[in-house]
Amino acid sequence: MTKLLFFWASVFSLLALSAGEVFPPKVDPQLSGANPEENPLRLEYIRYRQGVKKTEAKIINGPWLQQPNPGAVTVSFNTLGPVPAGLDYREMGQQQWTRKWNLLGGQIRGDLDNHNFHLTGLKENSVYEYRTVLVEPKKNELAEGKDIYSFTTFTAQPQNHQFFATGDTQFSPHIRSRILNAFLKNKQVSKSDFIVTLGDVANIFHDFVDTHFFGFLDPLVELTGHGKPYVPVRGNHELRGEESSLWFKYFGSGYRGFRCGDAYYIVLDGCEDKPSRPFTSHYTGLIIGADEYMQEQAAWLQEIVKTPEFITAGYRIVLCHSAPFAHNGTFMQDNIRKVADSLFAGKNPPHKIHLWLSGHIHTYRRTIAGTNTVKTLAPIKSKTTVDGADYPFTILAVDGPGFGGFEVSGVIVNVTDNGITVDSIDVGGNSFDRFFIGKDGKVRELGSSPELKECEMPCN
Repeated sequence: MTKLLFFWASVFSLLALSAGEVFPPKVDPQLSGANPEENPLRLEYIRYRQGVKKTEAKIINGPWLQQPNPGAVTVSFNTLGPVPAGLDYREMGQQQWTRKWNLLGGQIRGDLDNHNFHLTGLKENSVYEYRTVLVEPKKNELAEGKDIYSFTTFTAQPQNHQFFATGDTQFSPHIRSRILNAFLKNKQVSKSDFIVTLGDVANIFHDFVDTHFFGFLDPLVELTGHGKPYVPVRGNHELRGEESSLWFKYFGSGYRGFRCGDAYYIVLDGCEDKPSRPFTSHYTGLIIGADEYMQEQAAWLQEIVKTPEFITAGYRIVLCHSAPFAHNGTFMQDNIRKVADSLFAGKNPPHKIHLWLSGHIHTYRRTIAGTNTVKTLAPIKSKTTVDGADYPFTILAVDGPGFGGFEVSGVIVNVTDNGITVDSIDVGGNSFDRFFIGKDGKVRELGSSPELKECEMPCN
């Protein structure tokens, strides 16, 4: 009877999610947070999309930082239509700005509404300032940004650092804003050096700018002072909607690697969680090359593990919406295994990784490395065709809406010379699962909530 009730609760949860209804997490109803749907810049953008508003030299999203690496970062922002734009930057304490333009054929590009300035050759572990530069269309008048932002470059040298990750924020924009507000105003989270979303920022992307930027990234960068790199992971829902392919316009590749301190981070793309139905009205109707894409990603990963940045790293952490074990269903797990198993799986894998962070299953779950045992908040039926003994690293999935638990959760990850400390928190900042991973991969439990139960995969 209990299983039957849970089944119908899950069905109604999925129906409500597909209809765009909100599943508020367990959060104080008085929690502050502006409603992104009432943002004046968003309303201007909507009028522009409707053909009511003309292009003008105005930034509507950002600036934000992305694609970090030691001594390098990309500064990005969106304007209200195509506008010539540039970027000023300098090391903190210097008076002279260095100006960078997007040029094509000897002139400043005026055909872009998304502007990306990749800064390289910066001093590692140093503070830099930056400001935006716009050119008013037709008048060609220069407008230097009044706001000056700052960031600290990554270094490849061993250095303590911290990041925060959440995912599956498939709520209304207002609820999402309140969630981000709660997480990022947490004193411990605010110390993070970069922010990760583990995929499925929203349910569908018919208007990418409105959904991902006004509904998620803008509140995030405002709360972090435009100074912390944003590391987005592509989830299966990022493949859905009329403008879903714009992901690549704004964030580049769906997979990449970067070094921060003594850790190497691998961002993987799990792609869709269901077989495609090409040229139908199904949300997978435009997916016709997923196998080739995953093969390209696998070939890229084979080369990444040969790089000095990966080889010399004391820690390796994977960021992926999917995971090779302990997730529900088989399609998405099978696909990511084809990408990663030959390198990371097995009792004595060719390459050691320490932690795999994921989302997707909308239930907090953590594996006990190298076993079939998991810790979970809301056990649900999980199909698995592999042995957990082949995955000698910790796999963790953050919570999400509709399947019990906290409806949303986040992880604070601290990397030091001694090891990795992972602290899973609810939206109120309360820790419910804390553990430590040594350089040898061994895990030491630091305490968890009584609500977190252990079970053997599959969990029924």
